[in-house]
Amino acid sequence: MAKLSWSFDAVTSLVDFHGFRHRLPVETAQELEERIDAAIGRHNPQVPRLVPQFAYVQQFEFEALLFSVPSSFGVLPDLPAGALTALGETAGQFSTPEDINDGATTAPSKRIKQCFAGYKKRLHGPAIAKQIGLANIRAACQRFDDWVSRLEALQAS
Repeated sequence: MAKLSWSFDAVTSLVDFHGFRHRLPVETAQELEERIDAAIGRHNPQVPRLVPQFAYVQQFEFEALLFSVPSSFGVLPDLPAGALTALGETAGQFSTPEDINDGATTAPSKRIKQCFAGYKKRLHGPAIAKQIGLANIRAACQRFDDWVSRLEALQAS
């Protein structure tokens, strides 16, 4: 059998828990991470470069991370008056932006659209994230920070 040659340094993934919620019998993002890690390990036990705790599962939506610094929504063009206040109030209702969601109409992106009807995930999301900065997102979002820390630890190994 020929020896495999790997052409990558590491593999990881960020997935949205909501997309898996009704497809797999899991209750939490943590459970889904554990199932993904177990499946990857079972199928690839000889691959040392897979990041321990391979997957990061965003509990609700990527947009939750954008609530780390609500004033950063100010980068949106033509943001209606009062929108920043409303977005800041939303962020203030939760202990971490990662917890923002309490129903189908209150997902992070839905909350943003309630304040700014023209919100487009692929266009505006990255601009807001860039405005916030990785350090601020990490400071506000512990699970996300843990995942980025695991990635940074790869440099040391």
